[in-house]
Amino acid sequence: PLNPDVTKPQVSSSNPTANAIDIPENQAISIKFNEALSSKSIRAGVFSLKEQGSLAIEGGLKLVSEGKELLFTPNDLLKDYTEYVIRIEGVRDMAGNTLSAPFTFKYKTGNTIDTVMPTVLAMTPISGSSDIPVNSLLTFVMSEQIDPTTVSDSNLYVTDSVSSQKLSGSLSVSEDKLTISFTPNRAFFVGRTHQIYVSGIKDLFGNEMYASYFGMHPSLAITNSTPIPPTPQIPLPPRLQSKSTTSICTDQDAYILQEHLHHTHRIEVPVKCLGGRLYVRVSVHVYNDQRDLDRLIQVIRNMV
Repeated sequence: PLNPDVTKPQVSSSNPTANAIDIPENQAISIKFNEALSSKSIRAGVFSLKEQGSLAIEGGLKLVSEGKELLFTPNDLLKDYTEYVIRIEGVRDMAGNTLSAPFTFKYKTGNTIDTVMPTVLAMTPISGSSDIPVNSLLTFVMSEQIDPTTVSDSNLYVTDSVSSQKLSGSLSVSEDKLTISFTPNRAFFVGRTHQIYVSGIKDLFGNEMYASYFGMHPSLAITNSTPIPPTPQIPLPPRLQSKSTTSICTDQDAYILQEHLHHTHRIEVPVKCLGGRLYVRVSVHVYNDQRDLDRLIQVIRNMV
């Protein structure tokens, strides 16, 4: 029978956007479509990034977001204050329909390089909670958009502390690239400590996160190579770490940020300087619930 799908795929958005300026020189290029593309159509010639519209830029092209997004990462830094032209043609959807016409746009770099590493802002189940179901879905909310292709079972996994056995599961990244989910293939062991390891994940600028260690028994409590107290703490993004000329935070930095969150955003959470870094406690109390934590995450993202 004839395939009833004759609708051609369309580009729904891009990042950078058309005619954007002051784009960081190490930013990846994201092109989103209104439907999934066929991986077989992603071949040489369907995507090009050219300096001043003539000199081709080499890089890696990947199909992500369940086939609805092309992600291009240049091999090297782009030039500053330079115009670049993007062109896409010949890609097909799952039914074989080809993009109706070449899609092209241009943007211009600035004189900046993004060097801020992504961090885990929050986890679910919430740190410090108890009576977690043995089949819990684990989610990790990131401080910025990440490269989905850098998330794998080699850099995000769960182990049983008794047998050191790695628990298999499936990983997925949300469409907005801000949340990672881990769904275990089997129930967690009852009454045992489970350790969670997250590292090697990169943002869209190629910056790699610090290794982070978590645990649950049955509650989730964050641990880290930097000594921290037994209360669950989440490290804040580097851009919020210090207002001084050094990258080492102080107790004064922690106090200023805590007061800002409380008086400006009506969010009451402890902020501490531990081992030269700022941490925020995200456990739930009488005066905090999940909505407060969601708002805290959004405020921190806006501040970054």
